[in-house]
Amino acid sequence: MAVLVAAQGEQLDDIEGNVGPARSFVDRGREQLQVARKHQKSTRKWTCIVILFAIVLPIVLKNVNSNKN
Repeated sequence: MAVLVAAQGEQLDDIEGNVGPARSFVDRGREQLQVARKHQKSTRKWTCIVILFAIVLPIVLKNVNSNKN
């Protein structure tokens, strides 16, 4: 019985030892996700601007060329 209790105590110590680093990994992962969200938002904004520019520029150029003729 004492051997069983000692073994379970060691298992609990191992679990307790792993909880701290796991929490640290989770916290760092959360921070990385926040940075990734900011980058994603910025990239989406610039993609929309480029697409809008690619749509508007040919229209403007066509109108300018038609006004010259």
